[in-house]
Parts: sequence; C-alpha cells; structure tokens
Amino acid sequence: MSLRLLSLSTEMLTLIVAASADAAAADARELYPDEDAEGATFLGVLGNLRLTCARLSAAASPLMFRSITLHPDSASIARWNALLDHDDGGGGGGGGPRAFVRRVVFDSGWRSRDGPSRDDDEDGDDDDDDDGDDEPFAPSDAWRAAVARLGEFVGVDEVGFCFSRACAVDDEEHEDYNENEWFNDTAEGDGMALRRTILTAVFEAMAGLGQGRRIRSLTIENLQNAVDRKFTDEACFGTVINGLEELHVDVVSESDHAAPEYTLALPAVVKFWPAFTDTWLRPAAPTLTALTLYSDNYFGALPYWLGTGAGGGSGGGSSSSSSSSSGKPDEAPPVEFPKLQRLALGNYAIAYESQLDGWLASAAVFPRLERLTLDDCPVLSHLLVYTNLPKHLPPVDRSRLDVFKPAAAAVGPPDGAQEGSVMLTSRLRWDAVFDRLREGLPTLKQFFFISGPWRDGNAFAERDTNVSVFVARRYLGWHEGIGPSQFTEPDRDYNASGMPKFYWDSYDREDYYASGMSKLYWDSYGREDYRMANEDGEYGDDENDKGLAVPSNDPEVWKADREAFDRLNETWAQRAADVS
Repeated sequence: MSLRLLSLSTEMLTLIVAASADAAAADARELYPDEDAEGATFLGVLGNLRLTCARLSAAASPLMFRSITLHPDSASIARWNALLDHDDGGGGGGGGPRAFVRRVVFDSGWRSRDGPSRDDDEDGDDDDDDDGDDEPFAPSDAWRAAVARLGEFVGVDEVGFCFSRACAVDDEEHEDYNENEWFNDTAEGDGMALRRTILTAVFEAMAGLGQGRRIRSLTIENLQNAVDRKFTDEACFGTVINGLEELHVDVVSESDHAAPEYTLALPAVVKFWPAFTDTWLRPAAPTLTALTLYSDNYFGALPYWLGTGAGGGSGGGSSSSSSSSSGKPDEAPPVEFPKLQRLALGNYAIAYESQLDGWLASAAVFPRLERLTLDDCPVLSHLLVYTNLPKHLPPVDRSRLDVFKPAAAAVGPPDGAQEGSVMLTSRLRWDAVFDRLREGLPTLKQFFFISGPWRDGNAFAERDTNVSVFVARRYLGWHEGIGPSQFTEPDRDYNASGMPKFYWDSYDREDYYASGMSKLYWDSYGREDYRMANEDGEYGDDENDKGLAVPSNDPEVWKADREAFDRLNETWAQRAADVS
C-alpha cells in the first residue's frame, strides 16, 4: 500500500516536514561539530521542500520564515529588506513570506568583526578613513532604517538579542568605570556604547509597533552585568518591559582577565543582581508567565541575592551599593510573580535557607509556578572568606552561615591587604532543598534537575532540550584566595592520578584544568593553614585532619539526597496526572 503523503492534512504535513528538517540538522551537528552547519542544513531542507509542490510549500514556509536574524552588515540588511519588500499579490498588505515571521533576532555581529560589517561604509565600499581593527564598530544608518521596519512583520511577537560574551564597563560616565580596569582586553567584544545603540534602536521599534500590538517574549543572550541607565531610563524601555509575558536572559560578566579570581571584587558583579531586579524584573513581574535567568558566573549565594532589589526602584544607583555593603539585600521588598508558570535558573548557587524560604520555594513569590529548571545549580557547602574586605565588596552574608573555623592568619591573601580568613559552612543539603521545593510550591508539576553544555557555551540555548537527572556535581566549595576559579570541586572517588574519577574518566588533564574548576577541596582547604588544630596548636597526620567533610563523600548524604529527589519527582508527577 503506497503512502499518499500529499493526502494528509497541512497540520500533519507540517509536523513531518519539521521532523525531517530537525533530523537533518542533528546529523549535520554530529558530522560537522566545529562548523555552523546545523542552521544552514535546517533551512536548506525546508527550502528544497518549498520547491517540491504547493502542498509541501504550504507546510514548509511557516517553519522556514518563522525566525529571522538581522546582522549589522550590508548583506544581512539587504536580505531583511528584500523579505519585507516581497509581496505575493497582497498589494502591500503584509502578504508573502514576511507574514510567517514570528521571531526576530538582532545580532551584534561580534562573530565577524573583521568582515564587511566593520570595514565597509554604508554603501558597502571600503572606507579608506578606517584605521583598522582598533576602531569601534557602530551600526550604520541602513541598519537603523532596517530596524525601524520591525513593525512590518505583522505577526512578530518574539524578539531576541545576541551580544558578545566579552564585556566591560568602558563608559567613562558609568558609576563603575575605572580607567585602570581590563576593558581594553575586550576590544573584540561589544562595548557598552554598541550594546546601548542596538538595544535602544530595537526597543524604540518594539515600543512603536502600534495598533494595540506588543512584544510578548524577549530573549537577551549575553546581557552585560551592568545596568546601563542611559538605556533603561529611555521611555521605550518601560513601554516594552511592562506587559511582557516571557523574559529570558543570559548574563555575561566582566572579568579580570589577568587574575580571574579577583572578578568578584569588581563593583559591577556585586551590584548587578539587585539593580537588575529593580530595573528589569520588578516592572515585568506582574505579567510574566515565563522567566529564565542564566549567568556565566555563579550567583545567588555569591554575591548574596535573594531575588530582591536594592530598594531604590530604579537600579544601578547608590542604593545598590548601600544594600550590598550591608550584606542584607533581602531588606528590600520581595518581588512577587503572580502569574509565573515557568522558571529556569542556570548557575544559581545555594547556600542560605533564606534563598529557599524567602524566594525559590516560596508560594508567596511563585503562587502559580508549574515548571522549575535548575541547571548546574550547586549547594555551596564550605566557604572560606577573608575577614578584612572593603565595605562595598562582601559577597557573603556571614550571619546566615555557621562558623566552621574562626578567623586566623592566612598564607598569602590577595594583595597582602586582608588580615585573616574564616571558614564558613552551609546548613543546607540537597535533601532539604528538594523537600522544601516539594512542600513550598504546591502548584509545581514539572522539575528539571540538569547540567547543560556549559563547556560548549550552549547551556542557555539548549536549556529546554535536556533530560532531568540526579546530577552528580551537586555540591561545590568556595575559597576566596585561589584561582583561576574560586569554586572548588568535591573530593570524591579518587584514582591513582589524584583526580576524581567522574571527571578523569570523561576529560583529559588539560581539559580538566582548562575548564576553570582546577582546585579540589583537599587542594584548597586541606593545607595546614586551614586544618583544624589540636589543643597544642599542632596539626596531626590523621586523615580526619586533612581537609573537610565534603557532603559528596558521605554515603548517608547521597542516600538522603536521592530519596528526596525521588519524592519530589513522584509528587509533581502525581499532581500533573491529577490535573490531566
């Protein structure tokens, strides 16, 4: 019996076409992992099917033109305008492929800084006045005109941005600007002026859609961790943020390239989350149904952030600094999300019970939450901090942690400025976290505990494609005096090489150290200056004196964590079944 494909409904044909294109794209990703072949293959399959016959064209066209990306180069601008100018006999009434566009992405062009987007002028001709790669890139008038036509995509309701991962506070008028910082090392990235130009131009276009239209979903990949008041004070910002249904943000942090361990000393890192809460989250919260917060640096426990703002309501100002210096940003009123159904957190570290009771597991904050994703979100079991830090920099709220070892002289503290250190421990274990989520969020019907492809830089992009598992690396430590990363891996299941097997079996030694997690608990905490001394002030040779009791090494902790994980999964599955 022959399969009469074209006799199927258009809806069924669309599903078959989509599956075919997805399969071809997946094959391309496996065959050419180092090339950007996946997207091209997906569109190539759809383009070929459109040329086959009218029925397949009707099924493939909505998929092919659903999303479009505008790069700040002449070729991309020309394709954008050609799509908008194309009309299948609609008389200029919005016909043709542009009617299928639902999602528009604005790319900063950071992947091709040496291409025509940098060295060509508006007409595509080589500009002899260009001094070369040291000249800052700026979008052309043609790009601005193209952005202004956003409203001509009559069905668009999703907008995305893609910026460079390299960033720095390079605006001399910003409160956190420091001419001695490392922003010159990020010339290949996107400066604050370029980010502001792109964001402002697109937000103005979104705010000006007219006819009762609005953008429903906003995605920003690599948003800089510094609230730019020159942008957020614009009227278009408030118009777009108020009324959003979905907000998906991946935060990229300025770092000290010469000494990454000092990154948390940068003012922007400490100030950002309270300021972001006041400026972005608070006005959007009443209408949001989906929220994604990912970051290239761990946040939540370090610096301490309880999902609250600085209390100033505008973000980025002196109130943010004041709140951070007090170490208690939770004194500000909590931000509640009355309609939020989906929450995804990436690199959100937990160390305080207040992070659960006051935010993550609070039905008062998330009264309708149905789906929660925790992507590489560890519990920090041990934290070694210095005792004499500048007032505006403390990333830890010590009053909420137990003192494992009192302050003592430290060997070689950063810059020789700190006088000593103190070892703190968190009371939390994952069994308590899982149980509080189960009990505190009565509407939860889906829970995803995952560790995405962070090493490949794709965790944010692939956040919805991972399968929930009982993540092995659930606990980390933090040591303020080590580098290149201050976060430390648990000592567990050592082999003859001194590396934990669950890493050594997957990566070679070079890859392990390149990943940044180059210090283990014993390396960091097991040295004599951090061990517990006996009454005579001497350190013994017993194994119990070497390092700390790491939760990951305790079979009882593992068992309790696993049982609580299973209880949570059984509970939300039963809730979902009861609803259906």
